[in-house]
Amino acid sequence: MFTIIEYLAAGIAILAFAPYILEIIAGSAKPKLSTWLVFFAVDSLTLAGLLSMEVTPSLYIPIGFAVCAGIIFFLALFKAEDRSFTKLDKYCLGFCTVGVI
Repeated sequence: MFTIIEYLAAGIAILAFAPYILEIIAGSAKPKLSTWLVFFAVDSLTLAGLLSMEVTPSLYIPIGFAVCAGIIFFLALFKAEDRSFTKLDKYCLGFCTVGVI
C-alpha cells in the first residue's frame, strides 16, 4: 500500500512540472537560469544523500524533482532570454554553496 502511495505522489510531483515545461517550450515562460541551477543542484544533492544512505523506498519523489529541475535548467540554457548572472544571483549561488558545504 505504501509503495502505491509513493508512486502516486511521485507521479503527481512530476506532473506538476509538466505545464511549466510545456510553457517554456512554447516560449511563453522564461525560466531564470540561476534559480533552476540552484534547484537542480539541491535536488541532485538530496538525491545523492538519500542514495548514499540507501533509503530506497522514498527515492521516487527526489528522483522526479531532480530530473524535472534538470530538464528545466537545460531548457533555460537554450530558451532563457537573459543567461547572465546578476550580483544578487551570484550572492544567492554563493550562499547556496556555503549551505551545501
